[in-house]
Amino acid sequence: VIKPIIVFYNSFLEKIIMNKHLQIILEPDEIINFFKSKVKLKEICINIASQKIIEKVAREKGINVTTEEIEIEANRQRREKRLEKASDTVRWLEQEMLTPLDWEVGIRNHLLSQKLASALFAKEVEQFFCTIAYSLNKLLCISLW
Repeated sequence: VIKPIIVFYNSFLEKIIMNKHLQIILEPDEIINFFKSKVKLKEICINIASQKIIEKVAREKGINVTTEEIEIEANRQRREKRLEKASDTVRWLEQEMLTPLDWEVGIRNHLLSQKLASALFAKEVEQFFCTIAYSLNKLLCISLW
């Protein structure tokens, strides 16, 4: 069962006029219809399917993400966003409508896709650069003669 998302708006104008929160409830159907109207639903579905494929292939290949790797990436993102205190991070998560677990899952998914890509394509990339290096060395040797 998909639960509705509750959004709280507290804009500058509202602070001046009423100093109260305006609560708006977004139903799952409204969110889907909005994405359809913006021609974004296909893109989102492709992204979801891609993530499922990444998870399946990574699981089959025994690739996983450790808690330590997640913590390192979370700390990197905190530094990048200048979230120096825990309260800064909590405020940022609230602004992004995320829970700490949502953020952790996003980090895990990102790291998993990086690790899988590396495992799948590292050899090809290495071979490509070796071929280029060989060609450059050959060219340099010929031009030096």
